[in-house]
Amino acid sequence: MRKPLLKVMFSMLLTSVGAMAQDGLLVHLKFNETAGEMAHDSSGNGHDATLVGFAGDDNQWEPGLDRGALVLASGEDHLEITGLPDVSSTTWAVWLRMDAEQPFATVFGADFPGAGAGSTLGFDGRSVMTTPRILWNHNLEPTKFSLSSDEPLYRLAAAGADGTGDELGEWNHLALTYDADSQAMVLYVNGEAKGDGTVGTTPFSVVHIGRRNNGSMPFIGALDDLMIFDRALGADEISNLAVDKADREPNLEEGLQAHWTFDENEGTEAKDSTDNENHGELF
Repeated sequence: MRKPLLKVMFSMLLTSVGAMAQDGLLVHLKFNETAGEMAHDSSGNGHDATLVGFAGDDNQWEPGLDRGALVLASGEDHLEITGLPDVSSTTWAVWLRMDAEQPFATVFGADFPGAGAGSTLGFDGRSVMTTPRILWNHNLEPTKFSLSSDEPLYRLAAAGADGTGDELGEWNHLALTYDADSQAMVLYVNGEAKGDGTVGTTPFSVVHIGRRNNGSMPFIGALDDLMIFDRALGADEISNLAVDKADREPNLEEGLQAHWTFDENEGTEAKDSTDNENHGELF
């Protein structure tokens, strides 16, 4: 009897933009877990994120844009990433789905001594609380800095049908880049630059996901494919990250037995990113 062929997908970075996007990658959370209190870092650097404040029933794991996603629903649940090398230049990028309006909702929050609210990527407050916003060096005058998009990402409930932006519950891509040498900051929404400026920075080694480092301003919604780099990505690289994976990769998930992304930087094992744990041993 002829055995069925094993369907295996090798995800290799063949384009120059895709290859560059891996340079300087510190953290990559794909949220493909289905249980547990840890989001595993697939960058190969071991910077796993600890889930804090979740109910423990695993309802935080659900289907996302690329297999899995993490849901933040209570206002108390969030993630903590610790032990990073001191980061100055950086890129933060994530696919997100806002499910509820929340003033100053925070997706990323970097912590450092004297930070106050720290440095954050999220949304604005009050009447513009669905507008993407960067807050940098909070509580550190004179380098405190704020930068907002020129339009809301989601339609405010108070605006009704006449409002602008997507309905709550739609997926969008949000990113910032910061170059410590030039002090240039850029805010990106769905791959397009929506604001820029210059500001000094304070190195950080701890990042909170889903709220500020002081425990305030939670984000209510879902996250997928979250990345932190130790360099400022270029506009083309951000644009590539913001392309919906359904549009740039063949749909081979049905029957997939193993997926080796080759993101490791060391060791003799190629990790299988499916739930089948068909890891490959290097000889």
